[in-house]
Amino acid sequence: MHIGLCAGPCIDATGYTQRVNTARRILNGDAVALLEELAQEMDEASESMEFEQAAAHRDTIRAVRATTGQHVVSSKVYRDCDAIGIVAQGEMAAVVVMHADQGVVKGQEVWPMVHRGDLGETVANFVAEHYANRRPPRLLLTPTPLLNGVEEWLCTRRDAKVEVRTPLRGDLVTLLTLARQNADIQMTRLANATSGSLEQRAANDGAAVLGMDQLNHIVCFDMSQLLGDERVGGSVTFRNGRPTKKEYRTYIVKSDAMDDLRMMREVVERWLKRQDSWPDLLLLDGGETHLSTITALLKEHEVLDQFALAALAKREETIYRNGQEPIILDRKGRVMVHARDEAHRFVNTYHRKRRGRSRLSDPLEQVEGLGAKKMQNLLRHFGGRQGIQHASADNLMTVPGIGPALAKRIYDALHG
Repeated sequence: MHIGLCAGPCIDATGYTQRVNTARRILNGDAVALLEELAQEMDEASESMEFEQAAAHRDTIRAVRATTGQHVVSSKVYRDCDAIGIVAQGEMAAVVVMHADQGVVKGQEVWPMVHRGDLGETVANFVAEHYANRRPPRLLLTPTPLLNGVEEWLCTRRDAKVEVRTPLRGDLVTLLTLARQNADIQMTRLANATSGSLEQRAANDGAAVLGMDQLNHIVCFDMSQLLGDERVGGSVTFRNGRPTKKEYRTYIVKSDAMDDLRMMREVVERWLKRQDSWPDLLLLDGGETHLSTITALLKEHEVLDQFALAALAKREETIYRNGQEPIILDRKGRVMVHARDEAHRFVNTYHRKRRGRSRLSDPLEQVEGLGAKKMQNLLRHFGGRQGIQHASADNLMTVPGIGPALAKRIYDALHG
């Protein structure tokens, strides 16, 4: 204002409405027709010797061309299309979704995200959250190919074909580039913000969803097994919305429990006995049956009122609590979804390591004629590997599909 460059109506209302209309026409994809009109008005002003007016039209033409030259905001290929731009900095990411339809860009949405180093995983997590409660577009442009299964899920959500593309040329890549440029601007704003970390905001959002004062300490449990082989459990801890890996714990199931409910009960009970402070939320990977099983355990130990208890089912991301209606989580519940997914990843990684080590020295892998189906029958019949180890050849023959010759080979492999 002080150097005479402000064109706001409070300074000089002359031509303000025209400038607003010019900006609207550019955003609505009408730049070509606008340039033709401005060129005609410039010529008319020049012929009338109104050179200042002609110069003003010339400057407007230059500004319009500069704007549309940098960002193409209209194209005949823009039909029910979303373009996702993402820029990450450390563990923060800014995501911009640009909506285009009927040949023009209609608008954009901006979202902050927690980024864990894998761009594909961050994009897939965002897509799952963003389109969980809205209809996906016909065409989705992403900066990197989506993980397996996400495109099929989008088609199911839309109840029609959804084309997912990572374009390399043409107007589609221009739209995707514009989304990324806008995400870069948003990332700068996020990085300069002083209102607290994304993780803490996620924890605060989760507390609001559950109606709690705070959700700064979460412990989440998950179990893993394969036909009774290497039955293990794991717990992960989140503090202020961030994983605290030094507090992660693994458990080997010691009882003969073969189902998730009894295995989880055993593992949680062992965890209870070692605690000298309680989390804000004990989260279970499971549904209502898991909730009721662990509720009974906490009542036995008289600690049910010490912390909140919930179970998060993968189907539709539904969270169950005692005496409360189930809640289908949206992105505001992302800290709980992140904790559940991290527990699932952690325990499955541990399970694979255990199975990998056991395979190196498992004599049953070398028994001729002992396939996966017969191995499954053995495990079910004897309740696990220990039962098979202590069975005689005659005992082995009582299992369906195990004849005298195969029973002898199994026994010899285990005791030879």
